[in-house]
Amino acid sequence: MIGAHWFRDGAAGFTGALSFEEPLSRHTYYRIGGPAAIFAVPKSIEDLRWLAEGIRVTRVPVFFLGLGSNLLVSDQGFKGLVIRATRLNLEIEALEAGRVRTGGSVAVSRFLRRA
Repeated sequence: MIGAHWFRDGAAGFTGALSFEEPLSRHTYYRIGGPAAIFAVPKSIEDLRWLAEGIRVTRVPVFFLGLGSNLLVSDQGFKGLVIRATRLNLEIEALEAGRVRTGGSVAVSRFLRRA
């Protein structure tokens, strides 16, 4: 796949998990789906910046994957970059008046356990 070389060659600048031809069936609730050409799980804002630069340079198609529920993936997979941001922004913060602020990657089940 065009663009995979950029990500493979620059992988030293990425602190998260990065894999190639990753079966998406491992990441969906129904356990179906072919491979993602590039699969990234960023751990930091710097990782996101690195991914953004790769997307800009290679013009690779991008898909953001959540927890993988309510998602059916083709056996053909995805010929682009799949970003699963489950390790970013996991903070849960109590605010005044009984309000709570959570990060974008906090699963509802984790939030409910903390509540």
